Amino acid sequence: MGKQLAEAPKTVIPWHKFPYAIFVGGYTQPNQADPYGIPHHDKNVAAGIQICQMSAVGEMTFMGQPIPAGVNPSYLTINKAQNRVYAVNETDEFEGQQGTGGILSFKLDLDNQNDPMTLINSAPSYGMHPCMLRLDHTETVLGTANYSSGSVVFNRLRTVEDDGGVGVQVGWKVHDFKGYRFGDPHRQEAAHAHSVVFDPDNSHALVCDLGMDKIVTYAFNHDNHAILPGCTTFDDRLFDPTIGCELVESKGVEFSADPCSGPRHLEFHPNGDFVYSVNELSASIDCHLYDRVNGALIRQSAVKMLPPDWPTDRNVAHMNHGRWAADIKIHPNGKFVYASNRLHNSIVCYEIMEDGGLDWLGHTETLGETPRSFTLSPDGKLMVVAHQHSHNLVSFLVNTDTGELKSAGFQIEVPYAACVQVVEHRVP
Repeated sequence: MGKQLAEAPKTVIPWHKFPYAIFVGGYTQPNQADPYGIPHHDKNVAAGIQICQMSAVGEMTFMGQPIPAGVNPSYLTINKAQNRVYAVNETDEFEGQQGTGGILSFKLDLDNQNDPMTLINSAPSYGMHPCMLRLDHTETVLGTANYSSGSVVFNRLRTVEDDGGVGVQVGWKVHDFKGYRFGDPHRQEAAHAHSVVFDPDNSHALVCDLGMDKIVTYAFNHDNHAILPGCTTFDDRLFDPTIGCELVESKGVEFSADPCSGPRHLEFHPNGDFVYSVNELSASIDCHLYDRVNGALIRQSAVKMLPPDWPTDRNVAHMNHGRWAADIKIHPNGKFVYASNRLHNSIVCYEIMEDGGLDWLGHTETLGETPRSFTLSPDGKLMVVAHQHSHNLVSFLVNTDTGELKSAGFQIEVPYAACVQVVEHRVP
């Protein structure tokens, strides 16, 4: 690979030369989300959200200096209009309040290269170490998963005409661990909500809980939800069944993953009928059929993410036997599933079969350490991988017919990269 390492954002290149914008969230504190003691340089910590530019062949450069976004803005999401950004602060203290992390909202203007993001407001996540957030399909509700508290919170968003900021909290659920005894005692000692995803019909919210080996489904009553005046936060709201119901209701629908598997993230196939969930601790992917009516996952098969001879390195063999899966994505054309292995430092690719099962195609070395996050360009022709412990992004060319990845020959230095998103810049 021909490495072209950008040292620091010294100069910027006009946007019209680069069709893609890359957003990178990261950790501003060392030793975050590192349960296996992976060696890394504590001095290299993120300074905020970094925006980069990317060409059609994967060349990357900085847009400018990192944008301050609080403590540990480790995950972010962007709305469809590309004028708002929402990010977590993955911490256990937020603005002087103990026991909670934070949620931040920003106005986004990619045409303003000198000042593209402006803070709108912030709100507590009502749980410790929020690690993932997602917009519902109407983009009026924001769901956030709190890892250490094992909870999920839902906030109304103010209208874009107002300012699009984080509004009132309208739902909060804490997972009941119930003394689960079949998990890894080091990683599954409590409930750990790791992600929240809304189904294609916007009628259910699915929450992966790594600590409980479960994926919990909540009914998402977006249309008939009502809040009575005078109600406050958390679950002490009063709902009148004659005029509405809870925004998120537990219907007792849960998928139980294999013991010690640790569900982390899931993705819906474009057809809405297939769901793929990645298990962090077992480094496996479960392939499900989706019951749209009840929001139930019906597992059809599972695949392993690592080669049978792994681990070959004694230095990582003691780290959960070399298993530490992270992200999962479905190609926009619906033909391929990709997932990342952190200790193996690879992306594994599968072909999606007619029945929704997965057929292994191969592993690609990510050319960095700890590929925590990756994403595909909107057209599916490029992939960007964010490495947490080698502090870099690496771009790959994607063969949209075969799914094969090939290094684009470019990398760029971004400290403690934990989340990467790519959008197509719309030239006015």
